[in-house]
Amino acid sequence: MEVRKDYILVLQNQQIDLLFNLKNEIQDSNKLYLIELFRFNEVGKKELRYEEPYFLTLTNGIKLELVYRSATAKGIERFISSKEYKDRFEEYDVVYIGSNDSDDENQFEKIHNDLLLKYLNEKSNCLCSNCGKAIFQEDSLLIEIDNDNCEADIGIIHKECLIPVNRVLGIAKMPSDREYKFLKNFDINLWIKQIKDGQFCYNGAKILNQSVNPLVVETDTNNLVLGSYCVKTLLEDGTYKFATRRGNIDRYSKKDAEDFVNELNEKIKTGQIEKNPICYSSKSFIFGNYTTLVSQLGGTEEYIECKKSEVVKYNESIAKLHNKCKNFYTPLIYLVIDEKPLIVNDMFPLFTNPLELNGYLDNFEKVNIKIKEYQVAIIRDDKEFCLTIMNLMNQGIRPIIDIKFGKNNEIIQGYVVHTMYEMMLIHEMKMQKN
Repeated sequence: MEVRKDYILVLQNQQIDLLFNLKNEIQDSNKLYLIELFRFNEVGKKELRYEEPYFLTLTNGIKLELVYRSATAKGIERFISSKEYKDRFEEYDVVYIGSNDSDDENQFEKIHNDLLLKYLNEKSNCLCSNCGKAIFQEDSLLIEIDNDNCEADIGIIHKECLIPVNRVLGIAKMPSDREYKFLKNFDINLWIKQIKDGQFCYNGAKILNQSVNPLVVETDTNNLVLGSYCVKTLLEDGTYKFATRRGNIDRYSKKDAEDFVNELNEKIKTGQIEKNPICYSSKSFIFGNYTTLVSQLGGTEEYIECKKSEVVKYNESIAKLHNKCKNFYTPLIYLVIDEKPLIVNDMFPLFTNPLELNGYLDNFEKVNIKIKEYQVAIIRDDKEFCLTIMNLMNQGIRPIIDIKFGKNNEIIQGYVVHTMYEMMLIHEMKMQKN
């Protein structure tokens, strides 16, 4: 890694003209100086003072306005040949000012190089060191952060996030980007971390017969009741299931558990009398009466009848065996345009599989929903999901997961999100009308 020199492009400065006797070198023209500077003095001190976003103060007190800073001459050449440079400085003349200092390596440079390599090896994510957002593009930049405003570091940044004091070390390549260019600024490390124990609720929903499904979300984000009891239901095949909430065993106070068991046993009894027993499906473990499950799942699963529910004492051993996930609904991705979530006709599209996003974008384009400049953001956990959907629904916006449109802009696929509270209100209104 090149640490010895800085190659900087700076704007015209009369003090530099006088210092290097360049006043008459180029007449009647805008100038840029390409200056080669050694970073360390003979005792290992860095005497060049960089300040964000684009200032450099030399040892003699002259203050320069930076255009670009690179670790190598090749890096400067690459910048000068770029479209960005030509758009801004095509009419400028470049004056080269070399360094007369010794070119022999010293121990301080080796120590600094080892320190940068240590920082680089400690990096465990693909987040931009400037904006903090994920990087998922082919031509990001590897930079050294070396200025008076920040602690020394090394990192990668989006090209568009570069500021002149950033010391560009080179281009950071991401080979997988070519196939998934549509995943703009996607934080793949965060997604991999969260998906391992997430999205449990869609395992059952994906096998339902209908293409458009309601998804009723429990939005209570406070687990204030950590009861000592749970509810177990014995099935006709000798196995049993625990009552769960968001994929994990639900905990109750003793009284609440007893009330719930009485309610379940009454439903089981009624189902047996009406020959429409309460069951669990054999694969997706969806709970309901036989008629409802058959209408939803068809012949894809067997239906195991519930025989009896009972209250049992909660313990961690039960939880380890039966808890299914950390996040029931998430992670999910959504699109951000101009730093705001994409809203389409008062709907908030979310998606369960990032690798399939391009198919959804193609579908949007076919119904004249054109999306060009966007970023891919992640809802990482259920708490964030619940807070987000409650905020949007209070504004009259309906979240829909994995939404697709037909030719007449009708919804032909998706999980239409409702809150449990919303469904309870609708039920109460229907009861009052009756």
